[in-house]
Amino acid sequence: MGPLALLGAARASYLAGRSFFPRLIACSFQDGLRLAFDFGAGSAMMSTIASWVRGGNYVRAEEPLLEEVEIGLLEVGEVAAAVV
Repeated sequence: MGPLALLGAARASYLAGRSFFPRLIACSFQDGLRLAFDFGAGSAMMSTIASWVRGGNYVRAEEPLLEEVEIGLLEVGEVAAAVV
């Protein structure tokens, strides 16, 4: 066991047992978990309010597929020309 042997049998057993470590981190873990859930709830509430304030549905104007492909090919050609 190395350094634990220097502490004595009772203390080494306590430190290596199943109760020391969970008690050591329980408070910090609980605080972190509470903070994470509070942040999640706050973020959900803010996004709900932002969505409500924004109003109606957003409908994206769709471009024909051919135009999207042409734009994509032009961008790829520009990148390829810049590399060479």
